[in-house]
Amino acid sequence: YSVEQGRNESCYSCEEGKTSKPGKVGSTVCTACDAGQYLDVSATPKVCEDCIAGKISTYGASSCTNCSAGYYANAAIKATSCIPCGAGKYGNEMGKSAKTSCKDCPAGKYSSAEGVSSSAGCNDCSPGKYSKETGNRNSSKCNLCTTGYFQYLAGNTSCIECPSGWGNAGSGSTGCNAVPPGSYAENGIQDICQRGYTCSGADS
Repeated sequence: YSVEQGRNESCYSCEEGKTSKPGKVGSTVCTACDAGQYLDVSATPKVCEDCIAGKISTYGASSCTNCSAGYYANAAIKATSCIPCGAGKYGNEMGKSAKTSCKDCPAGKYSSAEGVSSSAGCNDCSPGKYSKETGNRNSSKCNLCTTGYFQYLAGNTSCIECPSGWGNAGSGSTGCNAVPPGSYAENGIQDICQRGYTCSGADS
């Protein structure tokens, strides 16, 4: 930049961390780089460059930083902050540049949070429930196991049918009960013998 001193004009180097407007002759001030840019000190003269896709910076930065896993920075604009992956999704890589880098939570899981950084950060459907869908945003997408079926583990995509001689009487079961004498099980559904019949239990 230049400062007029009487009739003489002297030019000075910009102080550290600043530069004059690129391509402009006769600059009178030096400024720091805008947010979303960094000061390239390897260039002569020093210039402000836009951060590349997946990176961001604050005002006056000398370098850009990667977006964390679970976030991305749009390449179409000067990136000043990272955007979180939405609910039902996660991102497991740093420095990503697009929403398409966010992946759906796997079947059997859900997430209402934003910015989740791995599939392990998605919540499991609880025991007694299942889900075949991916990208679920809340637990309401976890379905109850129907009567005659159960699921004792979390994060599953299906339920297990009660074995012969065992059954349950409600939905969302985490196990099956042995059929007691005076009752029977048909298709995993336990019921009491009607009047005039006897049952020895199991699957009789």
